[in-house]
Formats: sequence, structure tokens, C-alpha cells
Amino acid sequence: MANRTEPFTLDSITPHLQGFQCPQAELDPDGTWQHTYQVYTLTGRGGRVGILNLHRRNTEDRKILLEVNYRKFLPGRHTQLVLGSIQCRDETLATPLAWKFSSVVRNPQGKPVPHTSLETSAVKEGLTIVFKDGQTVRRIHKPNEYTVNWVLFDVVQRLPRKQGRALSFTLLDHFDQVKPNQTLAYHGEQEVRLQDTEVRLHRFDQLGEGVVPWVYWVDASGRLLYVVSGLEAYILDAFPE
Repeated sequence: MANRTEPFTLDSITPHLQGFQCPQAELDPDGTWQHTYQVYTLTGRGGRVGILNLHRRNTEDRKILLEVNYRKFLPGRHTQLVLGSIQCRDETLATPLAWKFSSVVRNPQGKPVPHTSLETSAVKEGLTIVFKDGQTVRRIHKPNEYTVNWVLFDVVQRLPRKQGRALSFTLLDHFDQVKPNQTLAYHGEQEVRLQDTEVRLHRFDQLGEGVVPWVYWVDASGRLLYVVSGLEAYILDAFPE
């Protein structure tokens, strides 16, 4: 497991920040927001490999709806489109109550490639989480604290930007892979220069079994600007046309 003091900084994404401008408007992390992230690989010369859009809004009975739209660029100008809908409790870890995903590969003309469609769903039922994938049904014992990967993009925006107790949870990654002993903790703040302007950013680190370290960078209002995970990075689409 990586040490929290090991450097895992913004240096790796600097080549992709040319022209990036920090949004000036304040963000209400507890309200409705929509973020688009350009997704990059950090291997070799690096390059853009996808676009992630997240839309968060509050619903009835203190619940949150997080909608996911992820377009992943594939060889041969094909595209994998992943659509997701995650219903969560309105709380610190935004615990998912029910979620579903669909995935399909499209050819360069935008038409679905045969036999590439997939639909999955999950729901919390008492002390059990039930996963459905086509005709397959799988049940696991509900962890005490758990979440799914995209939800953490919402969670970090609402956490206190100061030292405190780390969140401990089980990650249900790639829809249903159970990865226990995860922690999410505030690491500290850092002044960085972006477009000749000094900006104060706050860093959160996620460590745990079965995952590479995830590093989340938020601004003073909590807006998630950058995420670095191993050889992949998510950069908020804040580039002028």
C-alpha cells in the first residue's frame, strides 16, 4: 500500500493543463451541478482517451441522483458509451441505494456494434446487495460502509477541507467488484500556478486493497478539478473554446 507521504502530485498532468482556467463561480457541492471531465492516459506521450460527464441533483426524501455519461475512445474510431444512474443517500459517503449501467460499443458511424450491449443493475435489499446482469443474479452481504467509484467524485466536493478523520469503506468498483479496506483522507493544501495565477488547491487521497492510489484535487469552494489514478487522469473541462 502506498504511503500517504509519497509524492503523487500534479506534475504528471501538467502537459494537459495548457489553457486550463479555474472556474471563478462559486460551487454549491450540496446542490445541483454538472461537470465534464476530459480523460487522459499518462503513458508514453499521453493523450485523451475519453469524456466523462457527471450530473448531480437532489431528489425527494434526502436522496441524491448521480447520472453518468462516459464516452471512451477505442481503436478504429469506435466509441464505448457507458450510461449510469446512481441513487444515493444524502450523507457524507453518499451511500448508493440502487444503481444501473448500460454499455454499448458504437462504430465510426455511431451505430451499435452487434453483441456489445450490456445492462447491469444493483439494489440494496436489507442486509444484502443484489446484482443483476442479464439473467444472472448475484447477492453479497452489504458492507457497513460502501460506495461505488463515480460517487466519490461527489463525496470529495463535500468533505471538510482540513485535517480530520479518514473515511473508511468498501469500494464496489467496476460495478460489482468488492474491494474492502478503502480510506479517503484529506492530505493537505498546495499553491499551484495556473495561467500566471496562484491557485490554492486541496488534496484528498484514496488508498485501499485492489486499487492504485486515487488523488483528488478540489478548489476553495470544493469543486473537483483533477483526479489522478495510476496512469489515468480526469481534468475538468475548463478550457476556453
